[in-house]
Amino acid sequence: MATAMLKWKNKKLQVNSTQIYPLSDFSASVKIKEKKSSSKKKNTELEELEFTAVCNANTGADPQEEYESWCGKIKKSGILYLHGKAWSTTPFILQSVSLDGVITDDYGRIRYAELKLKFKEKNKKEKSEKKAAKAAASEASKAQRKNAKQKGNQITFRAGSKVRITGNYWADGTKVDPSMKKKNVTIQKISGAKSYIAEGAAWIYTNVLTLVE
Repeated sequence: MATAMLKWKNKKLQVNSTQIYPLSDFSASVKIKEKKSSSKKKNTELEELEFTAVCNANTGADPQEEYESWCGKIKKSGILYLHGKAWSTTPFILQSVSLDGVITDDYGRIRYAELKLKFKEKNKKEKSEKKAAKAAASEASKAQRKNAKQKGNQITFRAGSKVRITGNYWADGTKVDPSMKKKNVTIQKISGAKSYIAEGAAWIYTNVLTLVE
């Protein structure tokens, strides 16, 4: 089974039976918003992330191929996942890619390299917490009315249940990443009208969940 240390769009740093493609030197930084800032966030500048991907041909990774693949994604954005959990609900844009520590063989083929990758948070205006939470509650209320009209046995959710997310918001009003809605997730615990989803590390209204197991 593959262990994905980091995932962004279709790129993964992982360890499996055929490839060791690890993550190292991960760093994140954010600072107070400056007076002439272009950041749409209320109090801070856009968050920046940097990390190194270690490519070794002897462990199944192709350094040159990976470098070219990452370069082709500069300026693109996507949610970044670290050990299966979203680092943020805001997408990150790939800013730069550099190839360092290169080791070649006698034929000039790159056998080892370190990919230095830099990301920056996408500039999006923040919703007020109150307004965002209200949108989530409204969505849950509509789902409750819809479920009440449907015939059949009442569905019981419990800790450990496998579910699909049908709503667009977590309980705090942040958007659910579309990729999270495409897979089965697990209810870790339930409190009142909300369920805590392990994979998203966040609460969501139970009314916007469908039981799959």
